[in-house]
Amino acid sequence: MAALGVARADDRELLERANADLVVTSLDEVDVEAPARHRLVRHGS
Repeated sequence: MAALGVARADDRELLERANADLVVTSLDEVDVEAPARHRLVRHGS
């Protein structure tokens, strides 16, 4: 299982400390095809 943290309230550091696998500020940053390959990465990575 992977954890995606969406930092919408200036809480990026808190989400990173909570061990989110990927922290973004918008879901537009997430590669939507990567989970099908069992990966959680930024768009374009």
